[in-house]
Amino acid sequence: MHEKLIEAIDKWIPRVNTNTNVKHRRPPMDIKVHKLIQRKNCLGARYMETSDADNYKEYCKCRNRVRAIT
Repeated sequence: MHEKLIEAIDKWIPRVNTNTNVKHRRPPMDIKVHKLIQRKNCLGARYMETSDADNYKEYCKCRNRVRAIT
């Protein structure tokens, strides 16, 4: 019985080969995009410290630009 089960598994269940040597990396990011993301993070931190409406508007503009690019 055990041999029939093993034979059926080998026949009907596909095997998946994985390559452990391949590293999943993101494509390199443009320097301008990276700078814009840094600016967005700084503006967000500034808004969290001050809770100022003007800082929030500036953060939102930068956030929307980053989102449009990415």
